[in-house]
Amino acid sequence: MVEIAVKETNEDKFPPLKEMPNLGPYDTIFIASPIWNMTLTPPMAAFLANSDFKGKMLFAFLTHCGYGVGNAPKKIAKLAKNTALNEIFSQKMICERDEPNLKVKNQALILQNLEHSLINTVEMEKISLQLKGL
Repeated sequence: MVEIAVKETNEDKFPPLKEMPNLGPYDTIFIASPIWNMTLTPPMAAFLANSDFKGKMLFAFLTHCGYGVGNAPKKIAKLAKNTALNEIFSQKMICERDEPNLKVKNQALILQNLEHSLINTVEMEKISLQLKGL
């Protein structure tokens, strides 16, 4: 699986997506993606390349294991049609595979980071509830 992801990433090949969401009713779009091989995951790149963000505000939340976001901001800007990326939030996650309670610790890191962001309180509550429901 890792070999396939590295190949797709290096060659800018995007996997086919089963279904594309209807972005029509939304004014603000939040995307979230881990960073693989110092760039966006191929599924997120496919979503961005096949979506029209005309008239929408786009925000990105990227997670990594310590190497940073790599070329992801440039790739988002290139692939996201008809919009400018408003803000990127990035979070270094706890990545040790044998870490007990890894999911809970990473959710706490995300919530802590979001508390210091520019997202309004109503949107923050929605995000917090979604994270707690994972």
